[in-house]
Amino acid sequence: MRSIWVNMLILCAALLLVSCGGDDMQEISGGDGDAAEHDASETDSAPDGDIDATEEITEFEIEDKPDGDSEPAMEDESELESESVSEAETPEADGDEELEPEADQPPATLEISGVDPAFGIYSFSTGVYISGQGFTSDAEVFVGDVAASEVGFVSDNQLYAVFPAVDLADIGPRDVRVVQGNGDFTLERGFAYLYSEDPVVMVHGWSGSPDEMQWIANHLREAGYPEGYLNRIAYSNNMGSNLVNAVELAAFVDEVLLRTGASKVDIVAHSMGGLSSRLYIRNSGGVHVRDYVSTCGAHHGTSETCLAMGLAGEGGKEMCPAYAEEADSYNGIQYLLNGDPDVEDVDETPFGAEDGGWIYYNAIYSITDGVIVPHTSSCLNQKSSGDCTDEINHQVSHFHNSALSAEDVITMVEQFIRRHGPADDM
Repeated sequence: MRSIWVNMLILCAALLLVSCGGDDMQEISGGDGDAAEHDASETDSAPDGDIDATEEITEFEIEDKPDGDSEPAMEDESELESESVSEAETPEADGDEELEPEADQPPATLEISGVDPAFGIYSFSTGVYISGQGFTSDAEVFVGDVAASEVGFVSDNQLYAVFPAVDLADIGPRDVRVVQGNGDFTLERGFAYLYSEDPVVMVHGWSGSPDEMQWIANHLREAGYPEGYLNRIAYSNNMGSNLVNAVELAAFVDEVLLRTGASKVDIVAHSMGGLSSRLYIRNSGGVHVRDYVSTCGAHHGTSETCLAMGLAGEGGKEMCPAYAEEADSYNGIQYLLNGDPDVEDVDETPFGAEDGGWIYYNAIYSITDGVIVPHTSSCLNQKSSGDCTDEINHQVSHFHNSALSAEDVITMVEQFIRRHGPADDM
């Protein structure tokens, strides 16, 4: 029974639904049409303000966007940023950019430009720096035919080398040679082995010869001087003008320096040789003289040559009279070297060590000279005529030419010239 009732209820509900559904659908359908018409009407008849408002909103949003947010501004800023970044990164890019390897440069041509120092005492090894270009680490160095005992590569422009000591017989200038993988180069006379003393140049006097200097030469030879360091000049005219003799002496000194490799000489001058040697120093600037010693020098002339002017030659005339005034100074020699005899107006020892120079002067004078009259004429640095008080003047008592063989004179000469030497320049 229950199921019958249930079924009837279901049937009724279905009929009711069908009956109601038709009307509702019609209402719904009619309603949709009205709604459509209403929507269309609203769209067609929407107030102009609403459309303008939309447009205004759109324009407002565009206009009121910050410049940086607007699309055109963003494009411009993007371009600026791009350019800025490009400019900022360009140098870094250049710096970071891997450079193409340069083509290998050919090595510098091997060359020696100098050796410092350019000399050394023969009995000692000498460390030197060799300057130039194109040096390599495998360089070998030779001084003459002797290999350097040590070679150090400093740079392609400099080497360090130690030149060994040699025998006395091997003193003199030597070539310096560098040998390495890319070739070899020789600097002629690049280094000199020197004796411990300077070469001696001995200058004879009026009407004299080199023979008068033999006693001094023999003594120095026995003292150890090598033969090539004992040099005695022979003037072409032993009574000629001191102006000419000074020129000949300059050439003689140059030859000695070239042959020995030394930079300075010691001069020992006798009698009128004192005038020509002092002229040489004054004319040359004295750069090649270290010690100067005169024995019975005719520095201020001598009255003896006035007794035979016709036989004295140009040199004799230049010594007459003793202590010549400017007007009486033949060829101007005495006045050029000494100035006014009673006024300190000329430096009689130019470039002298006593005044801060480099030449060490010593004058040996004899109170019993007999040829240089007065004997005080042999003194230097005189404040007035006859003044021998300067400490560079040394008194002895011998006849003029006998002084050259006197033991005390020879000893003084050796002492004076051996007080200084090439070691002073190192």
